[in-house]
Amino acid sequence: MIAVAARLFGRRRFEEVSMEEIAEAAGVTKPMLYSYFGSKEGLFGAVAELAGSQLRERLREVAALGDLPPDQRLWRGLLVVFTFVEEHRDAWAILYPYGGSMGGPMADAAGRGQMAMAELLGELLAETAADEGVSPEAARESAALAHALTAATIASASWWLRHPDEPKELQALRIMNLTWMGFGNLLEGRFWLPSD
Repeated sequence: MIAVAARLFGRRRFEEVSMEEIAEAAGVTKPMLYSYFGSKEGLFGAVAELAGSQLRERLREVAALGDLPPDQRLWRGLLVVFTFVEEHRDAWAILYPYGGSMGGPMADAAGRGQMAMAELLGELLAETAADEGVSPEAARESAALAHALTAATIASASWWLRHPDEPKELQALRIMNLTWMGFGNLLEGRFWLPSD
């Protein structure tokens, strides 16, 4: 039921998909859908939660690869995100339409997914900064930067949904170059500051 709902919600807007259509496509009755999920919003939330938890688990696996240099872990994490988008286009479209949450029943699941990605990235950046001997005060900047990088990755992946002719590796490479080249200086304790 959740897989069928994910496919239908991913192709059309929430308002355009009916419970009757989902039940018919899933081979169940409409009362059964309501029995399991309570409402269309409840089913929509279950779809989003499942998609988000799958992505978070994959990212945790990459974050645990402590034997790899930080840039390689970030690269692999970005590939995980874009591979997830490639494999679950419908789920991504549900979680992050046009690069952000659509609100309503989706906002909580999308927010949890974004927060989990940012936390994993923040840990990686803070660990790298500490390994480079950056002061704890400067290393604290990694949390805000991790949220910015997460938002950029989500926006890029959502853009890619509308430009599927490009390979996932190119999307990951763009984000890697956008961020890592700048993070490289920051993680070594070198900051840009305005001259006036």
